[in-house]
Amino acid sequence: MNRGRILTLALSLSLVALLAAQRSEALTISPPTFEVMAKPGESKSLSIRVINDQSTLVTLFTSTANFKAQGETGQPDFLFDVETIDLASWIKPGKTSFTLEPGDSTFVPFTIDVPAQAEPGGHYAGLFFGTGAPAADGGQVGIESKLGALIILSVEGNIRESAAVKEFDTSPDRRNHLPVPFVLRIENIGNVHFRPAGFVTIRNMFGGVSTTIPVNPKEGAVLPASIRRFDLLWQRLDSQDNGGSFFRELADEWKNFGLGSYTAEAVVTYGQNDRVITATTKFTVFPWRLFLLIAVIVVVLIWLLVKGIKSYNAMIVRRAEAGGPRPPGRGAKPTA
Repeated sequence: MNRGRILTLALSLSLVALLAAQRSEALTISPPTFEVMAKPGESKSLSIRVINDQSTLVTLFTSTANFKAQGETGQPDFLFDVETIDLASWIKPGKTSFTLEPGDSTFVPFTIDVPAQAEPGGHYAGLFFGTGAPAADGGQVGIESKLGALIILSVEGNIRESAAVKEFDTSPDRRNHLPVPFVLRIENIGNVHFRPAGFVTIRNMFGGVSTTIPVNPKEGAVLPASIRRFDLLWQRLDSQDNGGSFFRELADEWKNFGLGSYTAEAVVTYGQNDRVITATTKFTVFPWRLFLLIAVIVVVLIWLLVKGIKSYNAMIVRRAEAGGPRPPGRGAKPTA
């Protein structure tokens, strides 16, 4: 693939993003994701709706490409520049090209023909609709935009579901106030994807539960042979952690108060049988600015009290030296 094709392809992929937004250049697809279970040798019939919301006529061409995990954020890495094998070659669109009038829509049927010798586990591909026709050699030429749906296929058989926590930590582990960020990295060492669930429970130094945080509220998937990172946050509604002056930090320590040693425990379930993996980490919250202010206030109050006592004693001494009346002492004799 020459540099021009690579540049054009890169521009088209920037429009695909995660495909979850469902829109690209006023085109819409529904649904954006298919999750399918199939047996080896089985054929699955599905359909996807494509809507032209723009004000001009558009001609679209269908194509497929496998994908794998890109990094640890859940974004797919589409393999457009490799040979079309595995799931991408099993998908058979009912329309190789079609034209949509402005405001028009159509259903595009497609089948997934799973080979009898298909490897059990997860297979991952995208079904795309692009405004440029595929080249004769299978590459993409002149693509202006691409929009596609994720196809997530699980082939029955020897399914291995296995996961491990690669990291569960907070940095820094000593903070002045909330919010407290956590990084949870989960590795999929099986042969099928899963969507982890569960909670992080934070307990204070006395064992009481301070809060619980959901691990994967958006139900993101972890693909085989990949690691997915989940960024969690213990915070309050008015939390700000942008740094600033001493008094701003002092205000944050007051509003987002935390004190002492805490233990965070992640309990994560995954797979069809809700397998469980756990991990723990410890951290400390010490609002030193708030304690410094309290110490200053206490010192000032003690100083004022001592000064007040000294002033009172000095006043008594001055009155005595001035010959003022003295209160009768023990054993004093009254005068006639």
